[in-house]
Amino acid sequence: MTLFLFPCAVIFSNIGRGGKQGHRRPKRPPVRSLDHFVFTVPALDEAARFYADFGLDMRRVDGRLDLQTFGHAHRWGSIHRAPGRKKLQYLSLYAFDFVAIMLLRRFRTEELV
Repeated sequence: MTLFLFPCAVIFSNIGRGGKQGHRRPKRPPVRSLDHFVFTVPALDEAARFYADFGLDMRRVDGRLDLQTFGHAHRWGSIHRAPGRKKLQYLSLYAFDFVAIMLLRRFRTEELV
């Protein structure tokens, strides 16, 4: 399994994979799961209040907020302070290796990497 970081500007579209006639394959590459997300906000304290009210276990680490669920060590998201509007920076996704190969080919074809 491979871990990918996807900038938000990357949009998946139809990736031809061939295959047997009558066998439907997904038009988009399958992703196993979300590892974590990262975004920026102008005010960390305000974000901390919001996510605490939402019921998440928030931890301040090295000037950022890490979002976890109570009783679990996995970090689902990180929030950093940055000027301007709230902005999703990237998604970290797990995908199976065959998907990794397809995505890298697609990104190179479209000069995304």
